[in-house]
Amino acid sequence: MDALKSASLYFVRNKGQSVLLVILMAAIFWGELIGLFLYDTGIHAKEDAYRYNGSALYITGEHLNLSASDYERIENLAHVTGVSNWTEILVTPVGTSNVKEHTGSDPKETSEDTRHVGDDMVLLAQMDIPMYRLFRWEKAVSLIEGVFPDTNTQGVLVESRYAGLNSLGIGDEVELYAKNYDVTITVPICGIYEVDSEFEILEANEEGESVYIHSPYNTIFIDYYNALSLIPFESYAYNGCEIYVDDIQNLQTVGNEIHENFGQDVMVYDNTTYYLEDECQIVVLMNRLSQLICVLVFVIGQIIILITISMFADQYQKETAMYLILGERKRFCIGRFSAITGLYILSGMVVSVFIYIISAPLICRIVNDISIHVITNAQSFGIGGYKNTAIGQGFAVTVASNVIWNRWNALIMCAVGGATWGIALILPLYSVGVTRPRKLLE
Repeated sequence: MDALKSASLYFVRNKGQSVLLVILMAAIFWGELIGLFLYDTGIHAKEDAYRYNGSALYITGEHLNLSASDYERIENLAHVTGVSNWTEILVTPVGTSNVKEHTGSDPKETSEDTRHVGDDMVLLAQMDIPMYRLFRWEKAVSLIEGVFPDTNTQGVLVESRYAGLNSLGIGDEVELYAKNYDVTITVPICGIYEVDSEFEILEANEEGESVYIHSPYNTIFIDYYNALSLIPFESYAYNGCEIYVDDIQNLQTVGNEIHENFGQDVMVYDNTTYYLEDECQIVVLMNRLSQLICVLVFVIGQIIILITISMFADQYQKETAMYLILGERKRFCIGRFSAITGLYILSGMVVSVFIYIISAPLICRIVNDISIHVITNAQSFGIGGYKNTAIGQGFAVTVASNVIWNRWNALIMCAVGGATWGIALILPLYSVGVTRPRKLLE
């Protein structure tokens, strides 16, 4: 008789034993799927947190004296995607008006000085504007026309509401007065960005009309060195800078390169590790919990399977003895038990996938609630007089049940299935090895 056919008949005829072992197998595989789900969710969260954090490294040194050529040299290092330094300059638009569009409460009456600040805007001098968090991370912010300012593009980037309010377009010039430096500059518009978010003024606002300088519609971006040539602000760029790295795995490599190029006295700070461990505890929690679940489910599951299979040890020996009396070889008995165990495992895998699909919405909801709770308690959010409804709301974990469907996880599940198959076969194979045909007569 064919071993596979005999195994199929055994699987069907011994319904109680088959159902019990399939349920045990399904529980093991379902537990492993939950562990992989948490692990993959944690990995994606780690990648998102890494992008959200912005700069990966910060370097500083008493005798650094970084020049423009040094910044270029750093940016050309392997795995470095950007180098940045920035400063904010309060400016008053001349001949144009800032944007006072908002939702929520109207600003309260304030002094004349504060009211005047409410007509100002922020000129953000940035070395690498595309790497700034608004454009690097926020999905509600995008460049809709023109290009980003850089050393080769001597212009400014303005928000679409400001451009629309003042009938401005690419190539038009804007005049800005920097009161702290008593300098008026005239610069062309090279790009327009759009913020798809409301600016809400809260009842808690105590700044009066000056709250408008915090509006994302009233930020103008300019290249750092271009701003430095127009406005005599004090630059601290020579003291150090922020460095963007393409992948978290390359932080150490870039840090070593910095030391090789600028000496061992340079202080290299890892912003990423601190951010992940302090502000994004949910990432570390998910990674540790997922590993713990996978190990515990596998170990405990295998112990339970061995105990359950031991309940049928006498039956295995009698069946083996019967087949040997009928003239079958031990090779046939081994193949038969292997096929039976394989049917248990395959059935358990299929059942576990169905259980996972059915339970996925509940699992996602639980993980999402836990992540929100952990993030809320880990991060400190300042209470101010305004908020942007769709930007700057902090790091969040994206929970999706389909995150586990990938080739790597399929290989892991096959490995778990193979290990389970081998462990579940220990007692049946032992019975084949020790059983003699006279066992049937006992």
